[in-house]
Amino acid sequence: MSKLIDIFLKYKFTLLTICLVIIILPYIYISFFTHPIADDLTYAFKGKNYGIFEVLKYEYLHWNGRYASNLFVILNPIAFNSLIVYKLVPIFSIITTVLSFYFFFSSISDSFKKSEKFAFSLVFTLLYLYQMPIISEGIYWFTGLVTYHLGNILLLIFLALTFKYLKAKYILNKYLHVILIIVLLFIINGLNEVIMLNLLFLIFVGLIISFRNKLISKNFFILLFIFSVIFSAIVYFAPGNSVRESLFSNNHNFISSIVNSTIQTLRFIFEWISSLPLIIVSVFYFYINKQFSEDETLFKNSFYLLPFISVSLLFSIVFICIFPAYWATEILGQQRSVNVAYFLFLIMWFINLTVIFNKLNSKPLINRLKPEVKFFAVLLMLISFAVTKNGLSLITDIAYHKEIQYNNLMTERFIKLSNFDKNFTDTIYFEKIPNPPKTLFILDITDDSESWMNKGYNVYFNIENKIVAK
Repeated sequence: MSKLIDIFLKYKFTLLTICLVIIILPYIYISFFTHPIADDLTYAFKGKNYGIFEVLKYEYLHWNGRYASNLFVILNPIAFNSLIVYKLVPIFSIITTVLSFYFFFSSISDSFKKSEKFAFSLVFTLLYLYQMPIISEGIYWFTGLVTYHLGNILLLIFLALTFKYLKAKYILNKYLHVILIIVLLFIINGLNEVIMLNLLFLIFVGLIISFRNKLISKNFFILLFIFSVIFSAIVYFAPGNSVRESLFSNNHNFISSIVNSTIQTLRFIFEWISSLPLIIVSVFYFYINKQFSEDETLFKNSFYLLPFISVSLLFSIVFICIFPAYWATEILGQQRSVNVAYFLFLIMWFINLTVIFNKLNSKPLINRLKPEVKFFAVLLMLISFAVTKNGLSLITDIAYHKEIQYNNLMTERFIKLSNFDKNFTDTIYFEKIPNPPKTLFILDITDDSESWMNKGYNVYFNIENKIVAK
């Protein structure tokens, strides 16, 4: 055992990277079995049959103000009859998540080697993937991915560029750098309301911090705040928002929304912090933070936050992600917005650890870990990534060939509808997916031909026959 531990310590980042890549590979593998469903079909139809500006105008006036994601959803690969590209999109998103984390860590500090930053990037990507509340709608469904997860990826790039600006490490020059940040801010704000509200909130916090501490960055944060307000107003004042909200009765109940959002915020946060991999990574972060705090002013000054303020911010960002759903619809409904909450929680969690560790720096809580403790902690983290939460669902789906059965049924459905004889007037029957893979499955058609899920197929394939599940 001691020899094994010695090998681990000698090649720790190489071995860790190999293990993390192996754990991520099933997430990539299962992407090849994903299929378009629900909103994918209706938005792809709009993308195929109407002009881009015509669709964007209609959505803005009649559905929502998401000017950026409304563009991306109509550019669904199946609008161009490319199911292959549709299946490649989740793979691309996972890879870009890793690369975005790498860029993010690179912007924070130059103290770590490339191999170390790459390992950190894989760890944080898996921290997100293995525990995101609803992975099927977050990664393996195009409409959900470009509306929500794309914002997470772009947020990392936005934060990385902001860190670089604060350290005067500009891309080409200062003005181009600021323009890139504002363009990213524009896109992110137009993807979904929860990331829009959180960005507005966090930029405002940055503005207050810069003024209170008389930082030279205050003009930069004033500029960001002005643009954030403008972009948020474009989303908020869209006429389509009121049309969409009118479909839900008993909404806009302030007290009920506050109470329910608070309960859900506490529930999710306590669920997330009980994650074994997060606890293990948090222990190791004690040493990483020491390095950051020695080299980087922002970390040395604990982001200019007091512990009480940083903890309040942690709860606030999750609350901001949950409140809009209760306010607009009186239910939490789908948890795609909670995926965003968890992503923001991860970032804010480690900011909190920096604040707390720095505050208690004079009283070391964690002595140097023994090699055996490091080895078994990393081993436990890797096992937890692989066989708990989304990792467990993933290997269960693969072990029982659920993804293959799902792919066969969905492929058969698409082939039948693509080659459908429109002279045939009878009802079209499809078998319900009997044992759907949890990692991929979202919703399916019902025995009601008027269900919006069923109608999606009618619209996309231009078929008038009733489509029902048997």
